[in-house]
Amino acid sequence: ACLFAPAGEDPAGGWAAWGGFGVNEEAALALVPAPELRAHLDAHGELDAETGLPDGLMDAWTPLGRLGMRRALALRHAGRMVGLLAVGGLADGAPWNEEDRRALAVLAGALAPLLEAAAWRERAEVDEETGLPRPSALRERLRAWLAGADAEGAACSAVALAVDDLARVERDWGLAVAAEVLRRVGRRVRSELGAQDVASHRGRGEILMLLPGTTGAGARLFAERLRRAIAAELAAGGVTLSAGVASVEDGVPGEQLLDAAAAALAEARLAGGDQLVAAGSAARAAS
Repeated sequence: ACLFAPAGEDPAGGWAAWGGFGVNEEAALALVPAPELRAHLDAHGELDAETGLPDGLMDAWTPLGRLGMRRALALRHAGRMVGLLAVGGLADGAPWNEEDRRALAVLAGALAPLLEAAAWRERAEVDEETGLPRPSALRERLRAWLAGADAEGAACSAVALAVDDLARVERDWGLAVAAEVLRRVGRRVRSELGAQDVASHRGRGEILMLLPGTTGAGARLFAERLRRAIAAELAAGGVTLSAGVASVEDGVPGEQLLDAAAAALAEARLAGGDQLVAAGSAARAAS
């Protein structure tokens, strides 16, 4: 199989291979799917070379055919094509049946949001202090989730996390130590994020995270575990962290998730820090 995605923010621009599996990976990474092939997949969703290629696509398919590819599917997320998956024949040499096609469609549906999240991370401008993207990119990711979310019942949460009294760390331990604290926080956050999760640094040690598919209860458990783990790692410096959590499940509108999580974080810090506050009436009733 071969996986391809836009090399930049504009899907109409250049595309690049993200990897090859069970094929010559060097050859796969050098391959760029032709615009005609991408346009056909965008319009029709799939292409089956075993049953015949449409007029005008023979040359476009040839590089994939040389790698043993037999089918290609568009990977769609939030109403747009974010990549394409090309696959070879079945291991036993049998033709694809309807059950095989359904299984491949399920795989493509699962790959699309993961590929989009990975591509978003590569495109996003990175903050040097934490190694995390900047807030403007995170809000773009939220807009993409809102555009692709089901009208009802889609789970999504946001977490805001911050070092309590970073100014004290700078004063007592110096700027170099404060910078190391931020690097460690950013590194731990990156290591804990799921495949679809994204995070950004707002500045002064405050980090925002978007967790698509995570319920309010799951986000609260994640945030509490994360802030305690980081505090334990930085215990020698007396560092504590606070967190704010917001979830659509708890009555927070999707477009307000990031702001609501940040407001909950501010509430936690005003209450003395070293704690978690959840936004939304449902979350407060459950706590």
